[in-house]
Amino acid sequence: MVIRKYEYHRDFKKLLELFRTEGFIKGELRKNRSKETLRQSLNKSVTYVAYEEENLLGFVRVLEDPPFEPLVRDVYVKPSYRGRGIGKSLLYGLFERLSCERIQVATSDLSFAPHMGATLEQGAYYLRKPKEPTTYLLQDKTERKERRKKRKSKRIQERAYDEEDLFGSDEFHYMIMGYTSGGAAYGITWEEAYEDGLIEEEEDSFERKRDEKAHLSDSYEEDEIPF
Repeated sequence: MVIRKYEYHRDFKKLLELFRTEGFIKGELRKNRSKETLRQSLNKSVTYVAYEEENLLGFVRVLEDPPFEPLVRDVYVKPSYRGRGIGKSLLYGLFERLSCERIQVATSDLSFAPHMGATLEQGAYYLRKPKEPTTYLLQDKTERKERRKKRKSKRIQERAYDEEDLFGSDEFHYMIMGYTSGGAAYGITWEEAYEDGLIEEEEDSFERKRDEKAHLSDSYEEDEIPF
């Protein structure tokens, strides 16, 4: 079983069918406005869905209205899948998303409240965060980890590309094709590059390059750079 946040392009049609077949939407509303009404309701709320492969098992929907506490509007699990902790798993995913201590239950529908462990506090029913279930995968966490890995890998690749594009050399200089504050390209010697940890090479090669540079520099004016 997978618990994840509702996504319109993946879940709307299945949720609409669930609302229709399970009797959430009735009468003229069901005939004429059910699709648009549900779409707007889901867009204005935080919804988590439970799936077993491609089968939608249930959902939980909550309204956020800061600074007030979140308000649960719906918790529903298909009858044939009840008693398996799916409702509590949905609530756990919701609490993970909202990062709050408790969620108020809508007074218009308290049928699920006792089963979910809701308690009466200060004249209203509240749900507390349940224990982490062990029988499901909270896909949001998994996907976040995968996205972080991809971003990290992308940054490493971009850094490698930058080094390929920005760094070069000639016979005497380790060129950094960047720009100073004045806008001029600059470079450093191989020895300086080695000292700065940009490259690794035997020291005698730097001494050789330095001697060659000193010999060659006699043919340049003082304000010229030999690259």
